[in-house]
Amino acid sequence: MTRSLSKRIRPYLPISEKPTVGFVFGTCALAETILILLWQLIPQSVLIWSKTSLIGFSIITVCRLMIALLLPIVFFISRYSLEDKRVYGMNPGFGAIIHSILAGFPAMLLFVALHNLSARFIILRGIPVPQPAIFCTTLDASNEATLLFILVGAVLPILLEELFFRGVLASILPASLYNAKGYVWISFLFAVYMLNPIDFVAFFLLGILLGYIRHNLDNAFCGVLTRLSMVGSYLLFRSLMPYLDTSVIRTEADIDSTVLYTAMTALIMGALILIPMLSQIRRIAGYLKMERMDEAPREESPLTSHIGWSFWLGLLFFAGLWVLTLGI
Repeated sequence: MTRSLSKRIRPYLPISEKPTVGFVFGTCALAETILILLWQLIPQSVLIWSKTSLIGFSIITVCRLMIALLLPIVFFISRYSLEDKRVYGMNPGFGAIIHSILAGFPAMLLFVALHNLSARFIILRGIPVPQPAIFCTTLDASNEATLLFILVGAVLPILLEELFFRGVLASILPASLYNAKGYVWISFLFAVYMLNPIDFVAFFLLGILLGYIRHNLDNAFCGVLTRLSMVGSYLLFRSLMPYLDTSVIRTEADIDSTVLYTAMTALIMGALILIPMLSQIRRIAGYLKMERMDEAPREESPLTSHIGWSFWLGLLFFAGLWVLTLGI
């Protein structure tokens, strides 16, 4: 009976026969929008903890990851039987793993520098500092709180975000987009998903770097290693490279006068360290291509099938969330 009912309603459901970029992104956007709106509608008075406390941040972050990322990942992999090799990639070898980890240090320098420069620019122009849609303000410096924040705010998001954007989305790119252009599009969608106005450019450029690593090393977990290395590098060098907390810093008087010079130095150092690494990753990619010579080519499909109504509807959902985040 269940099968017959499914066959009857199946033609009326907007589920495509093949996975498309627009359908995957639209599903994530719909789930994200419903979750964020419900979170915003819950009055603070009925909660025993603040929404921006570590507990509130952990709850909404885990819900966001499970509903907007993990469920779509499981659904699309099982529904369309996506090949593991397409989603997760191949074993790139020990050298590629080491380079992925090492790339995290210059990537951290560039990301933190861009964040500090963006925050400084906004504050000096007297513009109200926009906070991310989900953020945490806590003074708890205990080991337990730090561990929870790293796990919920870094490890879990990094793993699921990379599996979704550089895993599932990258696996369904058509042949015409399985190149730099396709990964730039994924980077843009990645930055849109993060809902972080100050770090939009930083996340977009980070997405391009992760796409470069994913495409050349053909492994989604290499990007995970790079981002985990970024977190570890920051924890080691945060005394030398402070991260401007825009939830605390509101005026020009709160900004250290050395922030500009530190950020510019970090940008130059990060670029000088990263460029040779990218060149070496490109060289490793040449060897990996020889191992993929027998791999079946990707299917050709029109762009209109990937950038259809579901894609634009997903962008519309996220546009609404950005308006809500910016307070426009």
